[in-house]
Amino acid sequence: VGARRDRDFVRLTELQAMLKHACGQLQLFARRDFASLGQGSADLARACGDLEGRDVAESIAGFAPRLDALMRRIAAHEKLRIVFIGPVKAGKSTLINMVLTSQLGAFEMMLPVDNVAATNCIWKVESCEGEAAEVLLEGEVLQSWTPGVGGVADVADARRKISEYLEEHLDRHARPEDRREVLLRLPLGVLDPFGCHYCLVDTPGYTESAEYEALVMKFLQDHSHIACMVCPLTEGLAMPQATRNLMQKSYGQRFWALTRYDDVVLRRAKGRKSHRESAEAVVDKFVEQIRLVEPAAQVFRHAAQVLAPQEAPPGWIDVAQQHLPLEEAAAWLEGLKAHVKDSFLTIQQEQLVLSSQARQCVDIATEILGEYARLKDGAQGKLAASDHYVKELQIGAEDAARCLEREIRQELETIKSTEVERHCREAGVEARQSRATFSRQATYFDAVLALIAPRMEQELQERIDAAVRRAQQRVVDVARRLISEAGGGPGPAAG
Repeated sequence: VGARRDRDFVRLTELQAMLKHACGQLQLFARRDFASLGQGSADLARACGDLEGRDVAESIAGFAPRLDALMRRIAAHEKLRIVFIGPVKAGKSTLINMVLTSQLGAFEMMLPVDNVAATNCIWKVESCEGEAAEVLLEGEVLQSWTPGVGGVADVADARRKISEYLEEHLDRHARPEDRREVLLRLPLGVLDPFGCHYCLVDTPGYTESAEYEALVMKFLQDHSHIACMVCPLTEGLAMPQATRNLMQKSYGQRFWALTRYDDVVLRRAKGRKSHRESAEAVVDKFVEQIRLVEPAAQVFRHAAQVLAPQEAPPGWIDVAQQHLPLEEAAAWLEGLKAHVKDSFLTIQQEQLVLSSQARQCVDIATEILGEYARLKDGAQGKLAASDHYVKELQIGAEDAARCLEREIRQELETIKSTEVERHCREAGVEARQSRATFSRQATYFDAVLALIAPRMEQELQERIDAAVRRAQQRVVDVARRLISEAGGGPGPAAG
């Protein structure tokens, strides 16, 4: 991130923390937990002491569900989210480990990395509040660690114990019948690679199946996730057909990481080229393949074993560093992290996340003050129980509309950049195979255009219809959640 953008990123995280704190105080007030509110702020302690002895009407508590919902939205959107996607043995888990521990003096392998195959489970590593780290399987807590408590000496000891537990108790070998979700929750005091809350998602290796596509697409079509497409340089193709298919349905920010550069640089040099020149030729080939599909793609190199020599075979690192200095490999990783922070900042700005949440916070605060003023004046509280649900549904619809607008823009760009050429080629073949005679070039072009226009219209309409259906489903999901919260249950009537 450039100096100015880096300042913007730091300022964004500061404002997120301020907003979260303000909403938390409002939440305590609405719940009438004046004791906790006074403890959290010396400025409020005296006022809260006065409030504890007074009768504050139940109608104030009616604001609590709206504040709870706002706090959930803040928690969901404050996290920098990256999903790592790539083939088996691409180095996804190793890359995650290095990003995760990049602020330490030496890289550590927090997630287990085996040499047989990547996991068939979804693994998530996300930051959390508090001091306790914990690992969950399908939502059930398996183990927790708190630095300074229960035999855990300090933060470094906690990381070591977590790594040993994951290696020992959670098998990383692929099991087609076992697609469970493993979640590792880490306080920022244990690991803080970005200077903000984060969530890193490790997905299974590519398989050409509807099940795998559905598993991965829920992240690629989530506008809050940044996709890291991991491509090992030891493979033949940067963009196999399965990857192309996924890209056509992706709507979030994404970038590419070319892994195993260190393996390639040690290959036998070709002709008069040096080892490094031969490796760069492989990189150039991959970048060319990627940019044929995505011209503006951001591509980064990655050399894991140069950065973590403890993971390399004996004597290997000395040879590798003859061709690739450690400082250069470290700069690649820092460049990747900087791009991720910049992408996160772009997402926040495009979706107006902070401003919309701040506006919601101010609106609720204003209504609470109005309600409290009426109570002080002896007037009857006027808060309607349905207000919360109406406002939440309105917010859900606004969020869906913003996502829909972005998806439609991206569908138009996709058609212009990739589909127009395909339709032209197919229409040209069809026109030439017809029995028509073209006496002039213009006549041929007219015939081709007559074939292209309806196809383009149909494809664009189908893509827009699919985007609209997704937007509608987002609103329906919000409505179902609100009905469930209101006690209506998720049954057929709610649907």
